[in-house]
Amino acid sequence: MDQDGVVVVHEDTHEPLKEEELDRHQTEARALEIKVTKKIAELKRAKEEQSLLFELQAMNKMIIKRKENPDISNQNSFKISTETLTTLRTLEDTLKAEEKMTLELKKVSNVVSQQLVDIEKALEGQSSKLVSAKRWARLDVAAKYIPSGDSAAVDFKDRKTTLAELHKKQKMLNDTSDRHTKEIEQLESQLAERTSIEEQIAAAEAELKEKNDEYDSLNLKVLSYERLRKKKERVLDKSRVEDNFRAFRHMDYTKRSLLNYLSKLRESSAHNIKSIISMEMRLRQLEARLEAANSFLKQAFADIKNDPPMTGVANDATEVPLIAFEELSRELVLSRETIVQRDEQLDTYDTKIEELEKKMIVIRKAIASRAVSSELQNQKKELTIGSLMNKANCLSKDFDNECFRLTKENENLRSQLATMHR
Repeated sequence: MDQDGVVVVHEDTHEPLKEEELDRHQTEARALEIKVTKKIAELKRAKEEQSLLFELQAMNKMIIKRKENPDISNQNSFKISTETLTTLRTLEDTLKAEEKMTLELKKVSNVVSQQLVDIEKALEGQSSKLVSAKRWARLDVAAKYIPSGDSAAVDFKDRKTTLAELHKKQKMLNDTSDRHTKEIEQLESQLAERTSIEEQIAAAEAELKEKNDEYDSLNLKVLSYERLRKKKERVLDKSRVEDNFRAFRHMDYTKRSLLNYLSKLRESSAHNIKSIISMEMRLRQLEARLEAANSFLKQAFADIKNDPPMTGVANDATEVPLIAFEELSRELVLSRETIVQRDEQLDTYDTKIEELEKKMIVIRKAIASRAVSSELQNQKKELTIGSLMNKANCLSKDFDNECFRLTKENENLRSQLATMHR
């Protein structure tokens, strides 16, 4: 205030620059807020799309497995494990929760956008008020002397406080813009990391798919080996039973035939013994008749004493007629011939019996060798079955180890995916 009581207010030369900078910062802050909201919405949308992608991949895997197993697809009911059912339920719950969160976030985004619009309107009103205040305070014209007074001083102080508040707001807007720029940079870095994470997730999913295919192929191999083992066991059991049955049946048939042949030989030997006994009895009868004929001849030729004695005749021999003697001689020759024939038949029967005994020995040896060979075949079959069982056990162990390894890798991939989501 000078001597005339006039308050002199000099216009600050950089005040228009501050106003322009304030407007620029306001526009930058609005643009940054809009970018932040867009980036947040894009990030949330990416998370939702990623979760939906995981769920769709899980459903696709289930559909592929169902198509690969037509036995399961032909059934009326779709059988799944309790773990898969709980996983599907949790995924459904998380999907519902994500939908609720998206609705809430949409509402919040609408509210925030409305608040931003209100803030922009308030900033526009404040800027218009600032312009009108400058015009009213004559700060936008050249430096002049303005009429002084108490009211002018009070207005000047009010406008000065208003300017200070505007400077504070400008500083706050600058801080907000800096913070939003940092957030945008962080979000951009997160998006860049998410692209790399998505690539890692795609690679992990491809690896998981390969492991699942390898697991399915191993499972099919194990099932084929199991079917082959069961088929071989059935064939071996059937062949073993058939071989034993055939051997026993052949042995029984051979035994019956040999018993029948022995019974026939016994009957023939008994018949021959009876015929030999009857021949011996007849021979004795003939000898008795011969003795009677000799005694008759002795009595008949007792009168012939002058005849020279016959050589080779016993002292107590009896005389018989010549016809009776010749008849007895012929019968004796026939009986001797029959005895010789019987002896020859007995010899032939003895040789046949010996041959049959030899055949029995050969058959017994053949049966024993057949039993030994069948036992060796059974041992070989048991060895082959044991080797097949060992192979099946090794395959089952390899299958279990591979399953354990795949489950471990699956758990590691799941943990990596969970950490990536976090």
